[in-house]
Parts: sequence; C-alpha cells; structure tokens
Amino acid sequence: MQLPPLTESISVQRQRSICDPLTAVKAPDKKNRQHPKCRQRVHVRKVQNGPGAAHGWLCPFVVECGKYKRIESLASKRMLFFRIFPAFSSPVTRFSPIEILHRVLQCLTQPRKHTIFLQSFRRIHSNTKCVHRAMTFSSRVAWAGNPYFSDRLADRGWRITHIPLKKSFIDWPHIVEACGGEPSLFILGDRSSAPLLRGVERFPCPTVSIFVDTHIHSWHPLYAQAFDLATVAMRDHLESFRGRLLPDDRLLWLPLFARKDDAPQPDVKQVHDLLFVGKVDADLTPGRHRFLHELAEHAPLTMLRGPYRELFPTGKLILNESERGDLNFRVFEALGCGCCLLTPDVGHGLRDLFTDGEDLFLYPPGDVRAVAELTRRLLENDHTRHRVAASGLARVDTSHRDSHRAEQFENWLAGFDMTALATERLSRASRIKREFLNVIYLHLAESCAGTDAARLYLREAKSS
Repeated sequence: MQLPPLTESISVQRQRSICDPLTAVKAPDKKNRQHPKCRQRVHVRKVQNGPGAAHGWLCPFVVECGKYKRIESLASKRMLFFRIFPAFSSPVTRFSPIEILHRVLQCLTQPRKHTIFLQSFRRIHSNTKCVHRAMTFSSRVAWAGNPYFSDRLADRGWRITHIPLKKSFIDWPHIVEACGGEPSLFILGDRSSAPLLRGVERFPCPTVSIFVDTHIHSWHPLYAQAFDLATVAMRDHLESFRGRLLPDDRLLWLPLFARKDDAPQPDVKQVHDLLFVGKVDADLTPGRHRFLHELAEHAPLTMLRGPYRELFPTGKLILNESERGDLNFRVFEALGCGCCLLTPDVGHGLRDLFTDGEDLFLYPPGDVRAVAELTRRLLENDHTRHRVAASGLARVDTSHRDSHRAEQFENWLAGFDMTALATERLSRASRIKREFLNVIYLHLAESCAGTDAARLYLREAKSS
C-alpha cells in the first residue's frame, strides 16, 4: 500500500507538523483515556483534519508527545514520550504503525534527530523490528557495487544512494559525501571485482554484503567477516562462510532472480530449435566453448550474443550452460521470459527452487548425448514444451523475481538489532583486519605484483 507523497505543508522546514494545534483536537478526559467512539486508549490528541487528513494516512492514529510539541521538538532531548496507537478506522484507508512511523522519520531530516527519536521510541515500544524497519525505510541507505534488487527496495520505501566502485579504494568520508550525510545502513552488492572498501570493518553504521560470484572469488568467505550480515547466492558455498567470526545465523542463502522486465513475448516467432545466448570464447570460457561446439554436431544448436529479452523468445528450447558450476542468472531470466529451459543439474538448491520435468529440464553437466536426446524428444512434443514453459514462468512469478528477493532481504534484516551488530563488529575491528582482511590484501598484492593495484593493497595491509 503506497503512502501519499510527503507535502511541503507538513515538512519541518515550513514549521508545520502533524502535531500542530491547527490540525489537532484535544483528547477526551485524562482520567477516562478512552475515545468516546472507539473506546480505545488515546493520548493527548488525534489529528482529524488539515494536511494529510483527507488521504486518511493520519486519521487512524493518535500521537502522544507530551505538551503539544511540534514535530521538530519531538526529537529534542526534552522529549520523553512518543507513542503511536491504532485507534480509528478511516473510511478512506488504514495504515500500520510502521508506515506512520516512516512518515514521522521523513520529517526528521537530521541524522541526530533520527537517533534521539529512535532511542526514545525503543524505550517505550517493545517491537524493535518495527523500529528498525521504519528506520531502514526512511533513513538514507548507501549501496555500493551491483544494485541487484535495490529498485524493488526503493519501491518499498527505501531511500537508496548508489555508489559506484571504481579502481581505487573508497572510504567512509567518501560514502558520507555521496549520501549527503551519514547513512543508516551500508550494503555492498558483489560485482565480481577485487575489494575496494577501505576500513569497511570500522564503518560506524550497520553493514551487509551480498555475495554472488563465490564460484570465482575464493576470498569471499574471508571478506564476509568484515560485515555484520552476509547473503550468499550459491547455497553449496555457504559452508565455507561458516565456522569463522560471523555467526551462522547472520548468513542467508539468497538465490538469484528474474527481473521485473523479464516477460514473455508471445507474438515473437520461434525460429531456433535449440538456442544458447551468452559468451562463447575459447580463452575466457574454454569448457563452455568445447561443450557447445561438440553439442552442435549432434543437435540443431544456435549460439548468439545480444539482449537476452529479445533473443530468448525466438527459441523453442533455451539451453543454459554453467562454466564454473554456478546457479546463474540465465536460469531465472529464461524462465521469467516464459521459455522452456534445459539447464545443468549444478546443485546450489536448484532442485528446491524448481522441479525437474515440471518447471524446467535438468541434464548432467557436460553430458552432450543427454542434451541431444532431450532436445530431440522435446522438439517432437510441442505440448510438453509449452506446459513446462508455463509452469516455470508461474513458479518465477510466484517466488523468484527481484520483488520477492527484496521482500525476503528486508524481512531478514528486520529480525536483527542492527545497532548491536555494528557495535559488536566495531569492538573487534582490529582482529577482523588482522586475521581476515590483511590475508586478502597481501594475496592480491602478490598476485598482481608490480602494478598500481599491488601497491594499493600492500599499503592497505600495512595500515592500522
């Protein structure tokens, strides 16, 4: 449910607030403390007209804030109480305390006011998850690297600043400058590159890393120890992250996904019997190159490169190949485009996400004869191809799009006291740097000796 836009008439800058006496009425007698209509407990006043009331996003709730203070003074050190109670059923709509709290925090533009308000709110409200989720929605989130499902989080109310990772280190002052202030959360999206965050173990806000290419970078499990939470896309690699400094409950299997724009194109004519879309290079992907060229001798295979959303619908069967045994994006993209997919049985939870023979077809990795026989059988049966393609699309639409991963990610974060996690990490930052990060930096400095990157990592390893 979308909240109406926050208007200037209730912003702090214009000295107007939801607690302005012009937009509020006094509550009933203090001894009774029950509204005469709903008989639910109320405190001080209920906003029933003025800015926002016509939309219904203030009507269902009562705010207690002491002696008729404005919203900007609610965040002052004198503020003792701030409670939000569900009390009235608006004829227009009804919002949860989290959504109302989100709007309140948007009015508190200064990070210091956010902190004071949330600390006071925690003392009198037992639902810490509610407070954290509202804080995440309203406060600025710094997201470095690959954005992944960040757009879907923005759709859910997150205020995200994207920070590109270049060839040199970026540090905390750089992030603060990019965000226009200190962010309340830092997220690193794996972009399959070397680590470029200076002092990440000492970032004062909570930190989360999203690892995808663990099949390429063996240092990912070490690097994860510098963050408060970490997600891993390849389920079978989770074991290498465990048993170190980061507790197991702070690791999450978060599979890949189909994007919002991955959709069927029923009007496109299927001109290719078996189609592979992707890089086929004898030097960069030698195993794939060898497998596909051998398969082309036994099956009507077409190999193309280009926009997959335009090319996938032209194939009766879409072939996936995994060079390093990873559960790659191509699985979700092909199914999201409504195609009948043949993909290697690589593990990583693939059989838990989809059902062989119902949502897609699995083949033993590297088995040319199995793929050729499966292709011949499916090309002779249009009904089976269409049925499986429809089932795979339905499974993706139900559970495996970027919106589902955003919701899963948000709900997972809401289960932690993020401030406590950051405090714990900061208390052992020296150990993290000494036992985990320096190992990575020294290894990278040695592997690219004589280059600017080597000097960069060597200097970082020597820093305190």
